[in-house]
Amino acid sequence: MDNVRYSPPPIRISGYMSSDLSNTAQVRRSGPSVPDSEMLETEVATKARTRSNHASQSSATDRCRLERSRFGDGQPGSTATSGGYGGMYRAFCQGRRIDVSLGPLLLAIGLSGCLSAHALFTDRDAGVPAFVYVANARSHNVSVIDTSTNAVVGTVTVGRKPVAVAVTPNGEYAYVANFNGDSVSVIKTSDKRVIKTVRVGNGPSSVAITPNGNYAYVANFTSGNVSVIKTSTKEVVKTVTVGDELEGVAITPDGGYAYVTSAPGDDVSVISTSTDQVVTTVDLSPQSSSPFGVAITPDGNYAYVANFTSGNVSVIKTSTKKVVDTVDLGQGSDPEAVAVTPNGNYVYVPNNFDSVGVIRTSTNTVVDTISVGSGSEGAAITPDGRYVYVTNLSSDNVSVISTSTNKLVDTVKVGSAPFGVMIT
Repeated sequence: MDNVRYSPPPIRISGYMSSDLSNTAQVRRSGPSVPDSEMLETEVATKARTRSNHASQSSATDRCRLERSRFGDGQPGSTATSGGYGGMYRAFCQGRRIDVSLGPLLLAIGLSGCLSAHALFTDRDAGVPAFVYVANARSHNVSVIDTSTNAVVGTVTVGRKPVAVAVTPNGEYAYVANFNGDSVSVIKTSDKRVIKTVRVGNGPSSVAITPNGNYAYVANFTSGNVSVIKTSTKEVVKTVTVGDELEGVAITPDGGYAYVTSAPGDDVSVISTSTDQVVTTVDLSPQSSSPFGVAITPDGNYAYVANFTSGNVSVIKTSTKKVVDTVDLGQGSDPEAVAVTPNGNYVYVPNNFDSVGVIRTSTNTVVDTISVGSGSEGAAITPDGRYVYVTNLSSDNVSVISTSTNKLVDTVKVGSAPFGVMIT
């Protein structure tokens, strides 16, 4: 499966297609008289990145069709035209999904053995509606926020002390790590209910799902191991011994590796997902100590690690698995989480008090600090990159930051002690 992307912004496409894809996929801006020189050719990423396959359909209509995303108000199966439906659309080619936003565009995707899909569509605005899932540790539930209104549209009771959440790439399921319950609650997002509870290791503290949606990796703080859940059966199929007090886990965009932080070890273990074995351990000391959250840049080249005790962020080059930079967040910072923008240009780091630091990745320097609620804990960024949602553990709310201005634009009241957060 190949990840197809192109530049320049503001147009963005993210597609996941089979390896028999022709050399390039092409995207043409719609509108009168577009010269061939403006045809944008996308290069097929050198590292494969996968997303769940949808079952192939036999008819031509099913093989290549356009559907309005569930996050918007269009009707599934309708073809959008200029002035028609806005927001996010999904093109399905022989069961393979391509999520498209920020029109108008004319999409032409060539797949071997598949009809070319042509879809003209527009956005009403630059934003792409999405849902925010917030794990509330003290109230033992998950708040669901609609980003188009910033209103809580659902509350789902889960296990004891939920601290982290991850959503499958197709948006159908949310996996919630229950720290005191030694379990993961699986929420069906369409009707906001728990359909299964999976027993994992002791003290699950973080969860990440592979880009193809096939596996969930759960870092267990107390037992010092990682539980691997097969999402098709929602059962643990493997347990990987790692180290003491595991805090965070993130998976590379190609799905090849899981990066797991160990606070007392001052290190990051790298697990090969093909063998589910630790292939190397990255030592962060002496510059950094107590690594908590970890996030990978969209191009897969770097891992950013929030170090709680040392108040800084380590930058690991994934090709060498070595620390190449350390970013000091300033006095009084105890970062526990990191979130990278979809374009990879910035990293947002809650400092565990009442602010969020902003790192420019091109220079690895702090370029801004934003005041938020009390006990800023977790952060997640909308798929269109326009907003950052920050959980505030002590003030029981979520701060919404505009990335264009780095200003607080809204505050959403949620459950008690909001901790982990994920947007889909």
